[in-house]
Amino acid sequence: MDGNIGDQPDNSLRPRACERCARSKAKCVWTDREKDGMKVCERCFKGHLTCVAPPPGTRKTRGKSTRVKAIEQKLEGIMSLLGEHKDLLQHVNKTSGPSVSQPLTAAPRPPTTDWNIPRLENDQVQVAQPTLPSSFTQQLNSRETHKFEIISGYEMSFDEADQVLQEYMIMMLPQFPFVPLETTDVFQLSREKPLLLKTLLFVCRPSDSQSRLNFDEWFRQHVAQQIVVLNRKNIELIQAIMIFLAW
Repeated sequence: MDGNIGDQPDNSLRPRACERCARSKAKCVWTDREKDGMKVCERCFKGHLTCVAPPPGTRKTRGKSTRVKAIEQKLEGIMSLLGEHKDLLQHVNKTSGPSVSQPLTAAPRPPTTDWNIPRLENDQVQVAQPTLPSSFTQQLNSRETHKFEIISGYEMSFDEADQVLQEYMIMMLPQFPFVPLETTDVFQLSREKPLLLKTLLFVCRPSDSQSRLNFDEWFRQHVAQQIVVLNRKNIELIQAIMIFLAW
């Protein structure tokens, strides 16, 4: 057993393909046969061809593609920003921690919604309608103005945003099928996953270089705020980071 194992050739020291096999990108299998005092591969031997072995030397290793380097640089930038925010948060906690002499009091409970009891008047039931939250009212107003703000100074119409999402689902998602969308409704995504929506709209519809720099800075600060300061971990953050790095 030991002798058989020791007689096996080392794959790292196997010869490279001959010139004919290399040009035709065919599999080159070297044999013990010789022709004119030179070793010949199986393909050249069967075809009665002249087999020219390449000169010995180390193979050149392929360098990393520019796309991989760009993704690594973006990831390093995000990680460095997260580290800075983490150090700042630890410093703030040390300097502004709660005093020992002052007892901690429980936070007051938010007031409950005042629902009026229905009352009968003239054989009809009248129910008082609850007040809509201010954030929801702002979203309705934003929908009426047909504009969606991605970052400060950069807006996009709802019609264009719908078109961008359709282009993403048809053209870009098959190339990077790791962030599927449950819906392509801009208004629904703006309520459920606003960060993912903003990242998709900006990445899929490139703008000028200055807007790109502004969005990159805003994205890194927002992600650092959500993960380090607010300690939030959800699928939306992961999806947004994947889209930001991939495109």
